[in-house]
Parts: sequence; C-alpha cells; structure tokens
Amino acid sequence: MNDECWGLELRVGFRVLDVTPPIGVRLGGYPHRLAKPSKSIHDPLYVHTIFLEGDGGEALIVSLDVLGLDRDLAEGIKDEISRRTGLGRKAILLTATHTHSGPETIIPMWPNTYPYTSREKAMLEGWIEGLKDRIARASLTAMNNIAKAEIRVGTTKAEKLTYNRTYKGGLVDEDIPYIYFRTDYGRMILMNYTCHPTCNMDLGISSDYPGAIYNKMDEYRVKCTFTTGAAGNIDPKIKSRDYMGEMASKMALNVLEDLTSKSIELEKVDLEVEEVHVNVRFREPPRIMEARKRYEEALGECGGRLNEEKYMWKLLYAEEEYEVAKDGRIIVETLFKILRIGRGFMMISIPGELFVEYGLKIKSHAYSAGYGHVMLSNYSEDYIGYIPDMKAYDIDAYEAKLARWSRITPQSANELVSKIIGMIREI
Repeated sequence: MNDECWGLELRVGFRVLDVTPPIGVRLGGYPHRLAKPSKSIHDPLYVHTIFLEGDGGEALIVSLDVLGLDRDLAEGIKDEISRRTGLGRKAILLTATHTHSGPETIIPMWPNTYPYTSREKAMLEGWIEGLKDRIARASLTAMNNIAKAEIRVGTTKAEKLTYNRTYKGGLVDEDIPYIYFRTDYGRMILMNYTCHPTCNMDLGISSDYPGAIYNKMDEYRVKCTFTTGAAGNIDPKIKSRDYMGEMASKMALNVLEDLTSKSIELEKVDLEVEEVHVNVRFREPPRIMEARKRYEEALGECGGRLNEEKYMWKLLYAEEEYEVAKDGRIIVETLFKILRIGRGFMMISIPGELFVEYGLKIKSHAYSAGYGHVMLSNYSEDYIGYIPDMKAYDIDAYEAKLARWSRITPQSANELVSKIIGMIREI
C-alpha cells in the first residue's frame, strides 16, 4: 500500500493530570533507602494521555511517572479506562517512565526485613485507587477534545549524557525520536530517550529528568509526554538533581531545534495497533526452605550493618532469592504492542527492562523495514524484570543476578526479541 492510499488525517487529543502521592509513601528502585518513607516532594508526578484517531483505528497512549506497572495493575488501569471511555483494551498503550523516586508500584523492596505497616499499606493502596481514577479522567478528557492536528516526526540526539553500566565503554543509544501534535487545543510532543531516570537518590518524590524536561518544554508552551527507551543497562553519567536540569535542557533544546529545521510532516496516514501475547520462561527458583534458611542467616549477620554496602547487598540478594522461591513461577504470559502511524512512525512497547544492545537491534530491523522513526518504550503493559543479553549472564552482571527483577532465562530473552522483530516484518 502506498502513501497516496492512506486516507484520513489523524485527529488528536491530549491531557495531563497531577498524580503526585502523599509524603510518606515509600519510594521504589533503590535498596539504600532501606524502606524509609518519603520526606518531601521535589516535583510532581503526572499522567500524560494522548488519544489518536485515524484511518484504520484509534490508540490511546498513557505515560505514568511511576517506577513500573505489574500485569495486575496495568490490567486494572485498562479496565477502568475502558469502562469509562468505551475504548477497547487493545488500543490502550500503557507505559511508565521508571522514575526511581515514585511509589513502589512494582517489587516493594525489603518485604521481610522491613515489611509495610498497615498505615503504609493503606496509604499506597489508597493512592493507587485514586491513580486509576485520575488516569481514566485524563483519558476521557483527551478523547473528548480531539481535533485535526498538524503532525510532525523526527529523530535527533543528545550526546555524552549516559553510559553503559554493564559493559565498560559499551553501547549507548543517544537518539531522541519524537512525534509532535499541534491542534486548536495546544501543542504536545511525545519523546523518548534511553536512560534510567535515576538522578534523584534521596527521599524526595520526583519525576526525575523526565519531569525536568516537562518543565523546560513548558517554557516554550509545549506539553511533553516522555517514554523511556531500552535503558536496562544505561544510566546517567552523573546522579544529582543539578544533572537532571542539564539533561533536560540539552534534550529539550535539541528536540525543538530539530522540530523547526528537520522534522517531517505526516499528512495522509493510517494508524494500526497490534498486540502480541507471549509466554516467557523464568529460571528455576531455589527450594523455599533452603532460601529461607539463607535469608535468616544473612539477616543475623547483616541486620545491624545495612548502612555498609557489602552487608546491604548480601542481605538484599538473600531476601530476593527467598521471595523468588516463595513465588515459584517458571512461566509467565506477557505482552507487547506495536503502534504504527503510516510508515513514518512506530512505537513498540516492552514489558520490562530491555538491554540497549537488544534495543538497537530491534530499531535496526524497523529502519530496514522502512519505518522512518522508531520509539521503544520500556516498562510498558507489564513488568517481567530485566531482559539482558547473553553476555550479562556469563559475567554475572547485576541485571542477571537472580532476584524478582531478574528472572527471565537467556533463551527467553532472545525469543522475545525475535518475536518483536518478526512482528515488525509482518506489519
């Protein structure tokens, strides 16, 4: 099918709502916090929604400033959106930015050493229920405010901001693919970058460098939605709140410059969403009684010295093996989605923390298939943990050590990537 046959213009609506939790929730992603409650709000957390309606279909992109979404939470959110809007679940692309300064929406750390109090549990659960409502409201508003849009796509770069934490001097992905919408209601840009949002390390709630990008774009009266690329092993070069601003300024200004000078307008295009369910194999868990014994021994040895890093990591992994043993699963079903807008833009959702080496491979195949601009969105639809390449297992990298965030087998990682590449070719 050629471009001349792709009939209708896209109509677009968008909405942004504040979903910041109350001070006191635990923050996810860093074991060194030792389950201490949050102490302040550095900057808000948001839900961003973009609704697209075009020839052949419709799609709703929902991006959340949270650590991640397990399958149950993701399905609950989609249920609420579908109930309130009438939109089919397949059309909803749900992703998280993976800020490490948001609530523990996936894998609460230290569940045995520092279990949640009843008050903490009630606070988190109450916020999550409110979150579902806010997401559904934002989605409905976006759908009710659709309008004819000018749509432009492009890819620029932000160099020397990140590093490969698994392989010294290893690959990074410095591309920033984006898609821009201008309607009578305002301007929105959806952009993507491959780096963990881990600049903020204290006990303050923060959307990390994506939030700094939102603020920078607001200066130019452009709303910004962010998704995180295949950043499983990619970190910012510096971890500090000052560096968040440096990253945001460089990325935002590079995107705006590219938008005005090099972007391409999408006119008559079709829209399609494909959803694929796959079974993923986990590694065999340890025996539960043996894992419990190792945890109790480690707790006795390390319990009073967790401020020392070596003891913290020793107890953490003993606790993680115990949790994996209690869970016991060896096969899980997960899913990924592909959103295509003509041949100008493709967005692929990834249900975990894909390594950059795999991400670059997938993007290369998409470009070879004729797609102009390709966005991989980690932490989407589900969370199956890290998806490392084979070498990470050989060197016993952090991302391959057995834990609740690292359970997939090396073979399953390859199979998942091959399945995604196969779907790109079919589409």
